[in-house]
Amino acid sequence: KAMGEILRYSPMRVPQFSPQAFKDVLGVVMDLLVEYTYGKRHVGVVTSVAQAAAGACVALFDSVSFVTLRNFAVYFLFFVYCRAANVALRGEAVDKLTELLRSTQPKTVVTQLLTTPLSPAIGVSLSTASETIQVKVVHLLNELIVLGKTAVRNFFVDDIVSVAIEQLAVSGGANSFYLELPMLFTNVTTAISKKCLSVVMRQKDLNTFLAYGRSPVEGRRYAVQQWLEFFWVPAE
Repeated sequence: KAMGEILRYSPMRVPQFSPQAFKDVLGVVMDLLVEYTYGKRHVGVVTSVAQAAAGACVALFDSVSFVTLRNFAVYFLFFVYCRAANVALRGEAVDKLTELLRSTQPKTVVTQLLTTPLSPAIGVSLSTASETIQVKVVHLLNELIVLGKTAVRNFFVDDIVSVAIEQLAVSGGANSFYLELPMLFTNVTTAISKKCLSVVMRQKDLNTFLAYGRSPVEGRRYAVQQWLEFFWVPAE
């Protein structure tokens, strides 16, 4: 609790005193999040400290004293999103990552992401998270792709495309997630790279995506149009 209060109200004190101490705190929080996934006591305290740590990562990110911790802070936030049992905490982690893309070092987020093993977990979350978090993740992924281009596409394409196709196949609603999903599919697959092209060519249900070209929703039609134009496929 004491560390949570320090991180929440005086975040500069820890990295100024010892960057390693701050990293150790994040490491302990990550360990506790895994342990408390299974319903241990005091999960509220762990969640509160994790929220404070996430906020501190963003508050300190542009600070000179935080330079050596930026990469680990990004990994911490992605880890919290993928592993936290608390839905609100997972959503907050996505919000913090999105905030970091507005920092003076947005490419640090991309660089660190590419070193993590978290792509499968992020892909799975597109089908298992709550609608609110799904929408946030789709927005975050689209922004990461814009920043990291082919490198981010190659990182995610294996784990996102099949999930996106499955979700588009069962979509019957007009909620925000399903409105945004066709554009994510377009963004993650439109790269002239061996990996992206091979994933696209393996898909047996591309018609599920292409059918959105006849959607009454302009954004869905636009996503399909952009995809067809990229691959030089004439639209009917």
